[in-house]
Amino acid sequence: LEQKLAELQDTYTKYQAEVSAHFMETARKVQTLNNSYRDVHTQLAKGASRLCGDDEVAGFLALGLAEAHKPEKLKVVNEDDDFVPPMDYAPKDHPEAEGTLSEKFGLSAAEQAELDELKAEELKSAEEASDTIERSDDEATRTTQNS
Repeated sequence: LEQKLAELQDTYTKYQAEVSAHFMETARKVQTLNNSYRDVHTQLAKGASRLCGDDEVAGFLALGLAEAHKPEKLKVVNEDDDFVPPMDYAPKDHPEAEGTLSEKFGLSAAEQAELDELKAEELKSAEEASDTIERSDDEATRTTQNS
């Protein structure tokens, strides 16, 4: 029994060492990733200062690594007051029209009727299955109560 306990303690100690080694290696890799990000940002800043006009460079450099983590320091400049954000849907011709996210969008009348029929069959099957489950539950409850 003591030998088994010693083996388990040894296994646990090895496991703890493995976990520590794993997280230390992960921390080193994250640090390497952060350094690479900093190097890429520096490269972009150098290129911007060399290739772009002063106005563009100032805007890019303002997004430096120290400032990037402080959203309150970043300002959104809206140059076009008539800007309309992109829509994730197509405008409808009339309010009753099906939108592009509708399952019936782009279907012919016959295809829509077929889809409606399939949905009705699925609903009927689901209701029948639900009724069967309820009856089974009721029978199980009665059997349990009678026992």
